Amino acid sequence: MTQSISIGIGLPFGGYAPSTPANNSMLSLPGETGDYASIPNNAAFTGLTDMVIAVRVALTDWTPTASQILCANYLTSSQGFRLYVHSAGTIRLERSVSGFGVLDTIASTVAPSVSDGDFIWVKVKHDGNNGAAGSDISFWTSTVENPADGDGDYTQLGTTVTDGNTCTFFNSTGGLEWGASNAGASFPSTGNWVRGKLWSSLTESPANLQVDANFNTQDIGATSFTEDSSNGFTVTVNQSGSPQAEIIAFAELATPFLFLGAAAYEFIGSVAFDFL
Repeated sequence: MTQSISIGIGLPFGGYAPSTPANNSMLSLPGETGDYASIPNNAAFTGLTDMVIAVRVALTDWTPTASQILCANYLTSSQGFRLYVHSAGTIRLERSVSGFGVLDTIASTVAPSVSDGDFIWVKVKHDGNNGAAGSDISFWTSTVENPADGDGDYTQLGTTVTDGNTCTFFNSTGGLEWGASNAGASFPSTGNWVRGKLWSSLTESPANLQVDANFNTQDIGATSFTEDSSNGFTVTVNQSGSPQAEIIAFAELATPFLFLGAAAYEFIGSVAFDFL
């Protein structure tokens, strides 16, 4: 007699990335309003002129239909900046000096070479006053799991963009967000976040590191943790509905794995086995 069983197969929302980091956790975001990670507003990361932001992330779609927020300090009524991936695949930095209108949006001159679901570091360096009545913005990527501070392990995306405006970001009253902006209400993003860092200078030194949110070293299911900079801010995993934002474990294999029903995984199919 032949008997059959069916086993469900699932993946994290961002999919498996061949460059999966070695530690045990990541922030999985389903692209739903209210699902994001954040730090409350603080002067350490608002109102800056020079700034470096770096995010290690695996987006489900690197040429998305809707923009995917990597990091933001932005409320509709108090706008600072938004770093995001545009539908064209380019990395873009939207910035405001007044808080109530966008000064301009700076785009990388080329898109990163990355497959859907793969992890890369995305970095933007913002020189708000280049000494020539303008500002310089450059975009960088790295596939190194833990790149050294500075540019040695990074490759610049295209060329530096020189803008005719100087820029000190507005001192937004919003918090620092990953995976959404406007307190989770705008552009909720889909994928897996490993780490988010922000320096208040073009020099990426420990003294200038204001935020280091390491999602890669947290307890599975944690809804808050202390980030690793000297500021020790509390990072909150904001959750809404089902599926929801979660700190989950990495897939260890470069293939789909057994689906046990956790909300952090999306069902992709089943496999039937026959036994004689």
